[in-house]
Amino acid sequence: MLRTNALLLAPLLSLALAACGGANSPESGGGTPPSAPTVSFAANPTSVTSGGSSTLTWSSTNATSCLASGAWTGSKGTSGSQSSGALATTGVFTLACTGLGGTASASATVAVAGTPSYSTNFDLTENPISEGGVWRRANNVWTNVRTANGIAFGTNGALDTYDDSYALLTGFGPNQQAEAVVFRSPGLVTTGTTHEMELLLRFSDDANSTRGYECLFNYAGGVQIVRWDGALGSFTVLNTTGPGGLGRDLVSGDVIRATIAGNVISSYINGVLRAQAIDSTFATGQPGIGFFTRPAGVADNANFGMTSYSASSN
Repeated sequence: MLRTNALLLAPLLSLALAACGGANSPESGGGTPPSAPTVSFAANPTSVTSGGSSTLTWSSTNATSCLASGAWTGSKGTSGSQSSGALATTGVFTLACTGLGGTASASATVAVAGTPSYSTNFDLTENPISEGGVWRRANNVWTNVRTANGIAFGTNGALDTYDDSYALLTGFGPNQQAEAVVFRSPGLVTTGTTHEMELLLRFSDDANSTRGYECLFNYAGGVQIVRWDGALGSFTVLNTTGPGGLGRDLVSGDVIRATIAGNVISSYINGVLRAQAIDSTFATGQPGIGFFTRPAGVADNANFGMTSYSASSN
């Protein structure tokens, strides 16, 4: 009798479990979870000389968006191909792709071999100058360098303060050489204002400060060597030796040059030493370019600039 009752109860228990939702029902959370994303990412070639570029290629599965970081930035498609742009220093490119199943990331390194160097004819139209990420400036109160029509020039002046326009390279050693060719429009207005271009050496910056050496060349052929000490408007004009100014206005085609070796900073125009200073404040930093004017010169910013630039270090 007991055996018979057990057999009769078994089907009833099964029906009760089904009605209440068993362990394998959808409500129990036993469904298939989203698949995790995967990322395939490569650079070709993986080694270039300074100024060379690499092609970055990637694909993903189970992803709806991808985000670049490291030596490149911004949102990317879930698959694609892109040039790294000209590289002056070794770069690590990282890509993270996200989907319902989480996030996956991959990285590719492009090594830059040989002595660091970079040269440009400012062929692109950019504000700020980037040239594929080669140039950079921290997000701070200073201003951007622009490029257009084969000329690099500044954007400052409107605020009538020391918010010079500047841009820096990366990956250079402490002993640096930089050179640029001057552009000056015949229509440049100089009454009541100034126009300056700058070759920067051992420069560094962050959200609140800029530090390094500025070799200044003004429209009238004057030269100075200035140390930027950090905060906006904090600078020191260094004592120099040498003949000083050119004795005439700068004109298109003049070549300006600046070097730093150890603690000796030198400025040249057309191959002739014009000023030299000694200072040991900054032992490291990067080369770059800069521009400065006052409010009366803002409309003329594009009329005084550089048509080419090169830098190297050891």
